[in-house]
Amino acid sequence: MHGQSGKASDDATLRMGEPSAELDAELTRGDFAGFRILRQIGTGGMGQVFLAEQSVPMLRRVALKLMRAAVLTPELAARFAIEQQALARLEHPAIARLYEAGTTQGGFPWFAMELVDGAPLTNYADAAQLSIEQRVRLLLAICEGVLHAHRRGILHRDLKPGNILVAQVDGVAHPKIIDFGIARALDQPAGSDSLTGAEIIGTPAYLAPEALAAAAGGDLDTRVDVYALGVILYELLAGARPHDLSGSSILQIMREVSEHDAPPPRRRYLAASSAEQMQIASARGLTPAALARTLGGELGWIAEHAVARQRDERYGSVEALSADLERWLANEPVSVAPPSAWYRLRKLLVRRRGPALALAAVFVALLAGVIAFSVAAARADREAAAARLARAEAEQVSALMTGLFEQADPSRSRGGTLTVREVLDSGAERVRLQLADQPQLRGAFLRTLAGVYESLGLLPQAQPLADESLALAASPHERALSLFTLGRLRNAQGQYAKASELMQSALALVDTGNAELSPDALADLLNRYGISERLQRHMDTSEQLHMRELVVRLGAHAAADSVTGRAYYALAYVRYMRNDFLSAELLLRRTIEIYQRRFGDDYSGLAGPTRTLADLLDEQGRHADAEPLYLRSLAITESVYGPDHPNVALQANNLGVSYYLQDRLDEALPYFERSLAINRKRLPADHPELGNPQLNMGLVYLKQHKYAEAEARFRATLALWEGRVPADDPNLAWVWWGLGETYLQTGKPAQAEPWLARAYAQRVATQSPDHRDLLQAKASLEAARAALSTPAPAPH
Repeated sequence: MHGQSGKASDDATLRMGEPSAELDAELTRGDFAGFRILRQIGTGGMGQVFLAEQSVPMLRRVALKLMRAAVLTPELAARFAIEQQALARLEHPAIARLYEAGTTQGGFPWFAMELVDGAPLTNYADAAQLSIEQRVRLLLAICEGVLHAHRRGILHRDLKPGNILVAQVDGVAHPKIIDFGIARALDQPAGSDSLTGAEIIGTPAYLAPEALAAAAGGDLDTRVDVYALGVILYELLAGARPHDLSGSSILQIMREVSEHDAPPPRRRYLAASSAEQMQIASARGLTPAALARTLGGELGWIAEHAVARQRDERYGSVEALSADLERWLANEPVSVAPPSAWYRLRKLLVRRRGPALALAAVFVALLAGVIAFSVAAARADREAAAARLARAEAEQVSALMTGLFEQADPSRSRGGTLTVREVLDSGAERVRLQLADQPQLRGAFLRTLAGVYESLGLLPQAQPLADESLALAASPHERALSLFTLGRLRNAQGQYAKASELMQSALALVDTGNAELSPDALADLLNRYGISERLQRHMDTSEQLHMRELVVRLGAHAAADSVTGRAYYALAYVRYMRNDFLSAELLLRRTIEIYQRRFGDDYSGLAGPTRTLADLLDEQGRHADAEPLYLRSLAITESVYGPDHPNVALQANNLGVSYYLQDRLDEALPYFERSLAINRKRLPADHPELGNPQLNMGLVYLKQHKYAEAEARFRATLALWEGRVPADDPNLAWVWWGLGETYLQTGKPAQAEPWLARAYAQRVATQSPDHRDLLQAKASLEAARAALSTPAPAPH
């Protein structure tokens, strides 16, 4: 509420010559023109602030600011009148309203204003743990109020968190600017504040250098308030003000602010202790690394520009500051960004997040491909003609990409919304038309588009592009890349054996020296080939490929690099599949550590290892530890790929399995249903991945004694998997066991026994004697054979 007591040192407001006499006790019991004072709630710069109750024309509580005329100097009397006049000019939701003003019979000037039952801005933001975006939106509301004051000809000159109170109304934060006690009219002549040469007006930590230097009433303009807003923004973001002024005298403050530029917010934040960094980041819902990245970006540039020492280098108005904050919220380039074409292109891609996911991948891959193609051309033929050809091809690619980007830009498409599919389809058509007479370049472009379609789960659209790219490949290098792209696609389609065959051919071209791939491209090939082998349960081959991948990545990157983390993750998965839980957990935690340190907690690449770690913990019965990891992984995946991507289906399925293992069947079933619905929409009708949620739904129905539904799901899964999934796949044993148990529980032991025997035999061959699944299969088989009433040797 109003009247927050002043803070010490640099947070205190310096107003020389103000009286310190308290109001007489009887004043707090008086009645002033329809206002009854209830109690004192604070001390303002020129008097006391009271909680008062107004009876006419309506009953309401107000903040009543009151000062004794007898002890006021002429200068202070003028300031009190200025505050009344300033508030009378203003009518804005972000400014506390003036209701009435007057003078008591005893000579006390007063005015009544809106009572704000709120907390100072920074206190509120930290207590509510507002995110960076919420803090920016809150400051924008404050900027609107300050801009309103400027348009009405009023400078506030004492903007600080203590003079901006935030109250919650229906769960929404509403800031209110208070205390216009040292405001000045913009049309007021310089020096009309009647200041002496020794006076400083305002709060030093939030005063612009020119305001500190204007002891004789210098020429101040709206950039004084811009500077104060910049300090507030700096504090909201970094948890500290630009300059460390604690314990400084006013002369030291003036020297520091006027002679030294404010450090960038990121540097100021990183200068704090580790404990302070953690506390500040936590109040913003971020890790220290994520907050440091944010401060080093556009918001850091905006805050640094707003507190520029020279006012000509500062934002020229509050409106200009607000415009950049709005641009940041809209993912548009900010006006104070370094001049960089790539920066502006990146902002375009973020704004058009749908098509941009595809376009960004296309652009990056094509940029790398064009560079590699140019280098290869220069290496093969040093003649000037070859170099000119390479440049011409690069220019063609750039022109083609520019056309795609402009098509995706709503300013060019007249506000139309283009889907990823539309942009990619348009790109494929442009490639065929514009590069019709350049088969090599056309093949490289189509290969890249096929890879993007595949990564987005648009498998049917990727197929013809990948096939055409392979047909156009004229050199071993191009053929290796096209074989790899086609292998990735076959893997995504569930054709694991064909995928391995294609990628083995690509790797053979490299190993024989016929094709040369960059370390990153080779590592990616080894990674995908290893995954394909793992899906066929060729664990030895898979592990060898991933070990080679790790060696390649370590040779090309630092050990903590994100791409090195991919190799650790792949190896962890193999170890997990081999039931080496200890090694798998260590490798997974190492992967997660690398990604978090490099990119922060919200990095998209964390979804996979986080989910796998949850699977591993779930497998060991550590369900309470696994559940938050599943939920976090699902949230990351949805934010990156959208709600209906196959990766989301995988995450939903695994979370459902966790709930199933805990007998939380009503919670498990919706996740399996969602997983199946997504996969039916995005995958071929015979894709093996369609079997996982159906198997799990069957297991839920079995526990719920819905035997017809359970059998239907098991049969559907079996039709997808038989002949396509390795016979030692543990999930296949679950289908056999599920069918057998369904028949057993419905009184059909003769039909149950063959399925249960197959499940038991597979588990004996692949699991330890005390594994719970093996013991379960053994018990079911014994029950079936006992029910048959025919002699049969007991399993052992």
